[in-house]
Amino acid sequence: ALSDAYNTITHVLAGIATYHLNEFIGLGFFLVAAASFIGTLRFGFSEKAFAKANSELATIAAFIGLPLIGIANIERINSDIDNTSYQSSTTIILLLFLYIFATSIVSDSIKEVLILLVNVVLFVAPVYYEGYYRGSNMEIFAITLFIIGTVIIGNNRHKCVLGMRCENWFHYCLGTSAYLMA
Repeated sequence: ALSDAYNTITHVLAGIATYHLNEFIGLGFFLVAAASFIGTLRFGFSEKAFAKANSELATIAAFIGLPLIGIANIERINSDIDNTSYQSSTTIILLLFLYIFATSIVSDSIKEVLILLVNVVLFVAPVYYEGYYRGSNMEIFAITLFIIGTVIIGNNRHKCVLGMRCENWFHYCLGTSAYLMA
């Protein structure tokens, strides 16, 4: 519950820090914060009562929240180049359709592959590129920490690294990376 609470707080802070600059980035951080908050309730109070909501919100964060951040970063670069904004509700609608497709039509194994692909293509690559484009070593470090937490450590609740569950390391890496990105 503590690592989920940390993840919640850092994503809320990231959302607050970025929302006034770019609503999509702020909204993306807030969606991850919502999933983490329900995770805090799940592991702090009642795993049974909050398990389904936590799982659903984590999937929404993966298919909508994180991609909103990545897409908004690319859109910020494009607006620097030609002074136009490409952000629109169409982005959210398309991500919502992707979420519905992945959660209701495809198998769980294909859903996991889609989560990986969506996060690499619509979050990791755009955030890394935006950090490179702007010369932001902090942003590059933050996305690298995200990759370490998600790919190398993972969110396995039953495996431990240095005496702590991988799932907890995962939350600490995600929260720290969000705060650094913001």
